Amino acid sequence: MGTAYALLIQEDVAELHAAEKAARDKSRTDRVRLLRFVKEGRVPGIAQAAAALGYSARTAERWWRLYCEGGLAALVAAPRRRGMAERITPEAWEGLQTEMRAGHIGGRPRPTCATPGTSPTALTPSPSCSGGAKPS
Repeated sequence: MGTAYALLIQEDVAELHAAEKAARDKSRTDRVRLLRFVKEGRVPGIAQAAAALGYSARTAERWWRLYCEGGLAALVAAPRRRGMAERITPEAWEGLQTEMRAGHIGGRPRPTCATPGTSPTALTPSPSCSGGAKPS
């Protein structure tokens, strides 16, 4: 015997319909609509409701688990951010942006060349190698 999903859904059809209208995007609307379809008896279970809405049974199971663990609020909550947490502090990020705006980091490097009469390893910016006027 299958699960009596309609009995496990705490909200009534009117509450689900209101939550469906209040949802911000299609995915969240469809999550609530899935519950409403089951509660209204349009479909016998979540897999059938998912198929009616164009989702996989696995997606419906994930949504059902969210609902069971946290109720309607968890089902329509914004998704958590994926990936690693930031490794740079806001202060360090601001400092980096300031340095980039000032031209100290990033951008095109200034041309350098050896100044006549100096060691080739002592490179310094020189107007003669930065695209200045050519001798005639």
